Amino acid sequence: MEDSLYTSVDNQSMSTHFGYPANNIKFVVPNSRQLRYSALKFFLSISHRMYLQCIDIAFHRHTYFKELPLMQTIRSISSTPDAVSCTSLGTPGPYNKYSVLLMTPEGTPILITKVGPSDKTQLLLKNEAHWLQRLASIPPLNGQTPKLLDYRIVIGHALLSQTPCNDKVASIKFTKEHISFLNRFQAACTSNVQFENSGMELSIRKRAQMLVPLVDDKWERRIVNSIWKIKTILGNSNVLMTAAHRDFVHWNIRKGPNGVYVFDWEYAAEEYIPLYDIFSFLIMPRVLRNRLHVTDIPILLKRTRDIALQLDDNGRKCNQLPAQLLAYLLDVCLFYLESNNGAATGDVVVSRYGILMDELCSTLKV
Repeated sequence: MEDSLYTSVDNQSMSTHFGYPANNIKFVVPNSRQLRYSALKFFLSISHRMYLQCIDIAFHRHTYFKELPLMQTIRSISSTPDAVSCTSLGTPGPYNKYSVLLMTPEGTPILITKVGPSDKTQLLLKNEAHWLQRLASIPPLNGQTPKLLDYRIVIGHALLSQTPCNDKVASIKFTKEHISFLNRFQAACTSNVQFENSGMELSIRKRAQMLVPLVDDKWERRIVNSIWKIKTILGNSNVLMTAAHRDFVHWNIRKGPNGVYVFDWEYAAEEYIPLYDIFSFLIMPRVLRNRLHVTDIPILLKRTRDIALQLDDNGRKCNQLPAQLLAYLLDVCLFYLESNNGAATGDVVVSRYGILMDELCSTLKV
């Protein structure tokens, strides 16, 4: 973040912002208490805000910052010269990006700009810009996705600016509004391509070829066995691929006036299994909380089927459901392993998804 958006200064009198919370900076927030409250309310739930506030009070030795010229470039996109910034620093790693919220001096959100400092994040933001343009051309989804305001490369950084969503967080349960959104999205993006040579199959094959020399023996066997079973089962099925958001989880969804409002389209892709986003919604949050185990797989498959039968296509999207689940788990693991240069140790998602994959591979008959 330093040398791009902000630089640290010695004391508060020289600063416009400070790191929050004090012990483990996740945000760079305005010095103004009112604007800080407005910004954190935009990014976080009330329980999360209270938790961070307790941590910040306990340590209360802040790092102070002032803005650098790149922030002025972002501000020029908003056409609001006195706009105030607050920045979420994101998750560390090769795909790390910063999310800059610009607000009016009264605290009203104007836009969100994602800043990609690395080649990998620039590719993600370029992909998101493509999808936001495409989604804008789908009338049934009007008001349910952000509008692209600007995309540019400045000083080696990708800047993607989009409209913010000020609505409430959507339900953590899969509702009819989620089904309605997926039906509209998939109806506009479904192809006649089956799994063989689909975008998903090609992505899995490419990542696997790159990772097999890097991973340990256990993961090599897991990857090879999974690919064989998926290809054998889905390659001979009538499951048609469709587009997928690929990060369809409740924290990327809000409740808007026209139904659910879905953002963070960086990972969206064509020609993926039709149940991918349902799996993401049901599995990822539970795995991160360690609340999904191999004994839960039958219940998970039943829950997925119950939801998927509400999708258009007369239930055909439910075909080969366990193999679709295995394909989803493998795709996510390959992405995480690639991010970690093949290392699986210490990654909660990789380790827990891997256990689920082993159970599915042991039960899937080909």
